[in-house]
Amino acid sequence: MSLKSQINPEKLQKFIESLAKKEVHLNKRLNDLYLLDSVLFVRGRGLMVGVEIGKNKSTLENYKIEERMAHRICTVCIENGVVLRPLGHVIPIIPPLSIQIHEIDFLFDVLEKAIKKIVNSEK
Repeated sequence: MSLKSQINPEKLQKFIESLAKKEVHLNKRLNDLYLLDSVLFVRGRGLMVGVEIGKNKSTLENYKIEERMAHRICTVCIENGVVLRPLGHVIPIIPPLSIQIHEIDFLFDVLEKAIKKIVNSEK
């Protein structure tokens, strides 16, 4: 039996449509996060995105790598049920394709609170 004969075209179409809705919602939440002064850039494609953390958006000043700001933010996220890991100043977000809209909201709610908590503790 071939793989093609095992795929239900209607279910596949429904799955693709659900991914498009998830991508739109994730990008909306990503753009909301970009409004924070400590989020220098947001980049990505589809459901794979990254959030770059820095001191000041207007000057594009980064934290010193020794300050481990993205690491500290990810630690707070883990403590609150969202597993993220930093790559330098960037926090990659690569959810599974099966993620639900309410889970995207939970992820971004936790991430936003973590960013605010860690950045405000530095002031």
